[in-house]
Amino acid sequence: QILPANEYILNEGVVGEEAYLILDGKVEVRLGAATDSPKVLARLGEGDVIGEMSLFDDRPHMASVMALTETTVAVLNKNDFKQRVENMDNVMRGILRILIHRLRLVGDKEIIKSFRTDVAGWDR
Repeated sequence: QILPANEYILNEGVVGEEAYLILDGKVEVRLGAATDSPKVLARLGEGDVIGEMSLFDDRPHMASVMALTETTVAVLNKNDFKQRVENMDNVMRGILRILIHRLRLVGDKEIIKSFRTDVAGWDR
């Protein structure tokens, strides 16, 4: 699938239905994309995967992803993804679930930190 430049592929706060393997192109991961000052978390390209965490735990995306260039992706839908996870060795599946949980905890802390405002110096 070819995605046009300057369009969002994933939206923060939305539960994902697909994961994407980037075959060609560049994307940017942004926190607070709907705000006046989004924070760029990463720039990704060929070989990177986006959207997979939401498929693991059915929680919303922690960030938005915008295609910086025309981007070609391979799409893996939620049902196929879950079937592949279920076919994994039980130990590896358990380890992956723990890793996703830990990543979410770190991500949640980063999101909270990003919205803190330094009010020192504000006039009353």
